[in-house]
Formats: sequence, structure tokens, C-alpha cells
Amino acid sequence: MFAEAAYIGTASVPNPADHRTYNEWHQLDHRPENLALDGVYWGERWVRSPRCREAALVATGEWSEFHYLNSYWLRPPVGRSIAAWSRLADDSFHWGRRPDVPITTRSFLSFFRPVFGLASPKALVAPHVLPMRPNRGVYLTVTSASAAAGANRAILENRYAWYRASGFPAMVERPGVAGVWALASAHHLAPATWVKQEGSTAAALPEQRVHLYFCDGDPIEVAQALSVGDVLAPGERRCEELLFAGPLESITPWRWDWFDGER
Repeated sequence: MFAEAAYIGTASVPNPADHRTYNEWHQLDHRPENLALDGVYWGERWVRSPRCREAALVATGEWSEFHYLNSYWLRPPVGRSIAAWSRLADDSFHWGRRPDVPITTRSFLSFFRPVFGLASPKALVAPHVLPMRPNRGVYLTVTSASAAAGANRAILENRYAWYRASGFPAMVERPGVAGVWALASAHHLAPATWVKQEGSTAAALPEQRVHLYFCDGDPIEVAQALSVGDVLAPGERRCEELLFAGPLESITPWRWDWFDGER
């Protein structure tokens, strides 16, 4: 497997004046340091700009208020890769290179396993290349399994089979969608130090799925053509709650002005 784990985390910047500081740090300092680690397959970050917020289908709970989505894909052996990756975050703090700490809040951060990928034929590349392929953004869905569905895993298996056989193939045929990766929750991979170091509550999270649709067209236009039925399996929806469904835009270095109008 090219990557055995994927970190997914959100970040909010309450003060509009701090967005430049946050983006300058992450894009020009922290992300390059992470990409240089042997255990990191790839890492990317997207912005939930005001136009993305307007185009969202669903945004509930901890997914209702965030500005950025961070994703890092980690190579095997995953335990060693996560340890080195987490150590860099802690070392950066002690080096005085974590200006994000006082200016951001993070409502969600945890680990997932890449379980299924599908690339559109028009993209030409293999599924494992999708995270590295340049994109204009992603369309993100996050679902949570209910207690009843968790107790009867056949219910979930039927829904996941629909995504593989019907939902994903239909989505990657849409204009502007280059491919998709499905990620299954692996909250147990979060380091024990995370509660203190990063404020994570990963251990308490229910079973979740993340679907990342990589967009080589405008993600807003992709979003405007979608309904809930396009991104959520049919049938009894109470067994799989849709927490978030919406577009996020790619981030161009030094172009960090999405929230200037909120100052």
C-alpha cells in the first residue's frame, strides 16, 4: 500500500487579520518540513472560502465552522511514520515555529485508512497518484455511522458497496472531478501525546468515513451540480449521518486574501 494512514484535520482562524500569518507559516514553513519526512507520502491543505461556505450542502456540528482542511498521507511502517510526523510538530513548537498555536482552533483532527481509490479515465493517472496530482480543490464528504449500524455491520457494508459500484463511478464521470479516495476511521492511530500536545479527542470519535473528490475543475461548479443523493448512499440514511458535504479550494502561495473583507 502506498500509504497506510491519512491524517485529516481542520483549522479555524477566529481573527480575520491572522489568516496571512497562518498561511505563511503553514505553506512556506510547516508543510515543506513535513513533506521532507521519509514517512510522508504527500500532504495538502485546502481553504473553505466564503464562496465554498455558500456552496456547501451540509455542515453540522464540529464541521460547521472551519476555514482550512489539512491532509497528510503516511507511508508504512505507519507507526514509525506517525511518530516522526508528530515529533516534528512538537519540535517545531519548541523551536518557536508554531505561530498557529495562539491564533487557531481545531475542532477535528484524527487518522484514517485509505480503503478505496478511483481515478477518472480522463485524468489518466493511477488512483495512488491522485493526492499528488495538481488540483483546483476537493469536494469533501464526512459521514458518521450510527450505533445501530455499527452493531449490524451488514448495513454499512451494503452502503459502502454502493459507493464502490455506483456512487464513485458516477461522480468521477462528472466534469471537473478527477477521482476519489475513501478513507475509513482509524482513530486508534492517534499518538497518546496528542490530547496534551494538539488537543485531540480522536479516541472518543465514532466510526467515520471521509470521501475526498479531487477536482481539476472549479470545485464550486462541481458542488452546484450535486444533491445529497449524489454523495450519500440511498436507503435508510439514519444509519449513516452526513456531517459535511461541500467544496474546498486549493491554496495558491501568497494569495491568501479570501477573508480580508471580514476585517
